[in-house]
Amino acid sequence: MRLLSLFAFTLLYGGINADDLRGTKPNVIIILADDQGYGDLSVYGNPILKTPNLDRLCQESVSFSQFHVAPMCTPTRGMLLTGVDAFYNGATGVASGMTTLRKDLPMAPQFFKQNGYRTALFGKWHLGDTYPYRPQDRGFDDVLSFNGSMIPLIANKMNDSYFNPHLLKNGNWIKHDGYITDIFFDAAMSWMKKQNQERKPFFLFLPTPTPHFPNQVANKYAKPYKNRSHKGEEVPANFYGMIANLDENMGRLNTFLEDQNLHKNTILIYLSDNGTQSHQAYQIHNAGMRGKKISPYDGGHKVPLFIRWPAGKLMHGQVIKQLATVQDILPTLIDFCKLKTENLAFDGISIVSTLRDKNKKIPERTIINQYVVVWKDPSGKKWDHCSVMRGPWRMLSATELYNIHEDPTQKNNIFSQHPEIAQQLHEDYNNWYKEAIKRHQKIQWLEAGGQAPNPAQFTAIDWMGTCTDTWKHAHSQLNSKGYYNIQINESGAYQISMRHWPEGSHLRLSPKFAKARLRIQQAREGKFDNANTAIPLYEKTLLLNERQSAKFDVNLPKGHYEFAADFLTAEDQFHKSALHLIIKKLD
Repeated sequence: MRLLSLFAFTLLYGGINADDLRGTKPNVIIILADDQGYGDLSVYGNPILKTPNLDRLCQESVSFSQFHVAPMCTPTRGMLLTGVDAFYNGATGVASGMTTLRKDLPMAPQFFKQNGYRTALFGKWHLGDTYPYRPQDRGFDDVLSFNGSMIPLIANKMNDSYFNPHLLKNGNWIKHDGYITDIFFDAAMSWMKKQNQERKPFFLFLPTPTPHFPNQVANKYAKPYKNRSHKGEEVPANFYGMIANLDENMGRLNTFLEDQNLHKNTILIYLSDNGTQSHQAYQIHNAGMRGKKISPYDGGHKVPLFIRWPAGKLMHGQVIKQLATVQDILPTLIDFCKLKTENLAFDGISIVSTLRDKNKKIPERTIINQYVVVWKDPSGKKWDHCSVMRGPWRMLSATELYNIHEDPTQKNNIFSQHPEIAQQLHEDYNNWYKEAIKRHQKIQWLEAGGQAPNPAQFTAIDWMGTCTDTWKHAHSQLNSKGYYNIQINESGAYQISMRHWPEGSHLRLSPKFAKARLRIQQAREGKFDNANTAIPLYEKTLLLNERQSAKFDVNLPKGHYEFAADFLTAEDQFHKSALHLIIKKLD
């Protein structure tokens, strides 16, 4: 529920000497696996997959049997780093203008940086590819990442894979050699070694890109699982291989921490961003749960959580069975590290006392887990892709009620048998939703001009509209349609470039792209349809003749706009929207 906790500390952003903090402030490492389900570890009973290093970490940590995230990656990431529900923080879906966090909402790296920590991100961000939502805009000193949800995406370099990818190092594309997960762990350990030598406390966010699709991994990791089946189901060799590689990297990280004498005073947190992405893995072993990634049933959002801090007097080796949520992690870290912050309200609560004392239970509360599947319905209507949780109770779609203590597979709907529980959860949800839907429909503006990079580059990952057809370059011929919500920070002359293929590809538009039409109109708050109804501020159509791009020069006052950049056929019929939009402020 909203406003479950309130942290009131004295604001002391200035005058903190990081050297003075050394030795008293623990280091923090958060590792967020991508698409690894609760059943995708051998410690939780997987009969095929072997994860010895993660099993060891589980045994050395406080672990959780009822820890919940969102069933999709962007909402989980936003809630992890803000402690605030997805509908309140802005990051409610994986595309369609819903991957960005409210720029006025403080995030974990900002808290740590303001308290004398060095901060870094090595891995998948997926919380905004453009200014002011990039990780370097949100408190990270050092960044090695990529755009969007995965490497083979229109927002990244063409024809890249998990092997030898181009990555963004502090905003600049650099080609790297090796496998993507190994690259991020190597970079993270090199960075931590430097901080240790300089005696600086650090906050490291290491969100791995695996085992998210595409299922690419070296054969040595997949080979033990190839040509195997279990109870009639083919073993997903590459998916399990990606987890085996991740497990190996966890072993390397543990050895590194011990060698650098960082093991004792480092808070190490390991979790996943949603349930398993693999249908085969789901069929082989899902720890007795219904649902996988995207599902509002427990299999979509119950994930592993391990917290280890040898110097922190935690109940290592114990399992916490009360309901906990990803929004609890940031308030807990603020408490652990004694960070000095403003007066802040979180939707999660600090669970420090529970981590240290088995007699201190997490208070019972109602946790509302709602997000959007943007290719189905981005509007966030009532009960759409929502799970309301309290203790053992799970309410879904307003008429489904389950007790997971008695029915962990969520097959027996007992809504009619417990009207008092159903009524309470309905009331809790309705009270939450009244404000949540207003926040969800508030546009998070992409920005050009002023302090934004010039030129500012946008891709269809950020437009309002369909997204399924826009993720990969291979989908380039499908008829995707969308428009961009953009804030122009500075009045003046701009050059607008529409592209189908990214800059640097040198690919020409096919003859099907006969014309380009740019339409700019005042933005309409909270709209999800294509921009085509209002009188435009600017509209122009160009003949293309197989160019690489279409360019328009236009004077724009400072303000909020919808940019509808569409390619047309020779008969003026819509063909598809521009996957790339570049806005350059002219001198």
